[in-house]
Amino acid sequence: MTWGYDRLTVLAYHRIAEANAASASAPGVVSASPQGFARQMDHVRQWYTPIDLDRLADFVVDGRRLPPRPVLITFDDGYRDNYEIALPILEERGLPAVLFVATGLVGTTRMAWWDRVWHAVRMTRLPRATLPEVGRVRLDRPQMRNCVWSLLSDTLKRRSFRIREPLIDEIESALGVERPNRNRPDFMSWSHAREMARHGIAVQPHTVDHPVLSSETPDDARAQIHASVAMVSERMGRPIRAFAFPNGRSGDYRQSEIDALRDADVRLAFTMTHGPVRAEDAWKAPLEIPRVALELKDGWRGFALKTAGGSKVKDRIRALPRLIGR
Repeated sequence: MTWGYDRLTVLAYHRIAEANAASASAPGVVSASPQGFARQMDHVRQWYTPIDLDRLADFVVDGRRLPPRPVLITFDDGYRDNYEIALPILEERGLPAVLFVATGLVGTTRMAWWDRVWHAVRMTRLPRATLPEVGRVRLDRPQMRNCVWSLLSDTLKRRSFRIREPLIDEIESALGVERPNRNRPDFMSWSHAREMARHGIAVQPHTVDHPVLSSETPDDARAQIHASVAMVSERMGRPIRAFAFPNGRSGDYRQSEIDALRDADVRLAFTMTHGPVRAEDAWKAPLEIPRVALELKDGWRGFALKTAGGSKVKDRIRALPRLIGR
């Protein structure tokens, strides 16, 4: 294994769903098919030592040693299929996990903003359109639609949650697509979350409205953190120990957000910078722990490569020209 016995591997999943659900969800949101996820969990159980959130917190707070090749399984957002599909697979294998929920979505019929935008771009019959924020675009080929989606996604995630919803209303109108009427919620209920907790899944906050925190004012970002911490603690009846940054890349949060987490007595926070990470580094920076972000397109080989540290190796290769030029 590229990353040995003293490396902490934190796996980051979103949806677990079949291919037909993947096409209806925004690109990259489905992390694995049910069959693929089951195979991945078998691999995890064979080659790693699964740990729960409390074990990791004990390491960070009290210095309790981690087992060899520790792995923590996490899910972001709170999609319903985490309860319906992922939970039985985890239960069958006796695997613990962590579920980070956006509290403004759990227990509602709301769509995530990224799924709404993807639906509008995918379903429009217009060959061209003028869209807010990005201007005139072509939509007459699938590749063009994918490019438009990427452009809109990259733009909207940098907008405050306060103005993003009205912008999406305008996008749907410009594309001639109505907001879909969801007969069945995309996200789980709080009763689902409590059921998961009874089966070894630690439920923790992921903000209220899933904004990129650095795109908000410091006060609004702090409110997103504190409100989600309070809501999850109230609904689950337990103190909060961890948090996951939305988007979670470098620049998506500031020192003020890390300070807000400390103020809320949150001990662990997870990013989407590339893991695995040395356990010692996680101990030194417990509010910025990297994860291994997984997508359906990775396939089996991509999963095995990422969990062995392949993404970090790619980062180092990309950095070589910069290092050589110094």
